[in-house]
Amino acid sequence: MASKLSKVNVEAALSSISSLTAAIGRASLETGNPVIWVDTQKAMGNALDKMIALPRSPPLFFFDASNDSAALFCQYGIQLRGVMDLQLMELAAARSRGSRLIETGIVSGLATCIERDLDLSPAEKQTWAEGKKKGYALFCPDKGGDQQAFNQRPLAQELMDYCAADVRYLPGLWTVYNGRIAACWRPWLRSATESRIRESQIVTYSPRGRGKEDRRKRRVEREQAGIRKRKDRDHLNSL
Repeated sequence: MASKLSKVNVEAALSSISSLTAAIGRASLETGNPVIWVDTQKAMGNALDKMIALPRSPPLFFFDASNDSAALFCQYGIQLRGVMDLQLMELAAARSRGSRLIETGIVSGLATCIERDLDLSPAEKQTWAEGKKKGYALFCPDKGGDQQAFNQRPLAQELMDYCAADVRYLPGLWTVYNGRIAACWRPWLRSATESRIRESQIVTYSPRGRGKEDRRKRRVEREQAGIRKRKDRDHLNSL
């Protein structure tokens, strides 16, 4: 099945590597745990599948699981199940607090979430941003980088820092958003995450395509229309 997917770009492949470190290593500055590395050039698909399937609490989570899921499915035939998407958690948390209309389908990026929702010092935020910028410059052609940079071993320290920056603060974000989500939005969160995973495994999936955002917005609108109808029905039944 994996061979039916078009090749995922190098940044999407990187995203699967970095997100796996958070899932397996539970990287967290708050507890002092280090980021644990998984080199997917050396790890076999069945080994990755077993690590992903390990029971854990909180559950396995990603920030925007789409590209991570596509890379794992395309390269190893691994289908993510029972995962949480922190980007969608942030959206559900915002709607729970009445601070954003979820019907718009607008989601926040990782940098925005870290800057706004975590209690970090200016120095910590600057270090995080610089690590992302330096790593990005090494593999982005527009910045003079080489897309094959991730295939080189040993991996450049700047790229290791880039990957670590992708996951270092995810546990903290999970704690923040999990505490803000109202019970009525949790079914939507599970459904929306499952939809993202399914869409990432279709032949026409594009990691950066405009169609990806259009489909996501339409899906959110459909799901929210269904939630509003159920709420209206429950309200009428309670009268």
